[in-house]
Amino acid sequence: MPMKYLTESLKSIGKILLLMYAVTAILLFLLAILVQQFNWDNNAISIGISTVYVISCFIGGFFVGKVQQNKKFIWGILIGLAYVIIMLVITLVVKHGFHSSVSAFVTNLLLCLGAGMLGGMLS
Repeated sequence: MPMKYLTESLKSIGKILLLMYAVTAILLFLLAILVQQFNWDNNAISIGISTVYVISCFIGGFFVGKVQQNKKFIWGILIGLAYVIIMLVITLVVKHGFHSSVSAFVTNLLLCLGAGMLGGMLS
């Protein structure tokens, strides 16, 4: 019985991560349109990207909290962490290295963990 529960949990988490990345793709597309339309500077673009990450992690935390009925805030933190780790791996593979400032990475990491936790708590 516990193995089946673990398998179902992993499937649910995988589906939630896919949802999070779908939301990210849609919001980044909309952000690109806004950037082109209004000719935003780099600070506004960075804030927009961070906002997209926060929204995606909040949604992921909310849904993982609905699936996992106990310790929802921890599951929210974990889904936010998984999101950041996958984004980091994709960045390392695509860009062949880490081309962001450490402070920007840590800020986005903390925002994603906090948004996931809040989503889990509010589910």
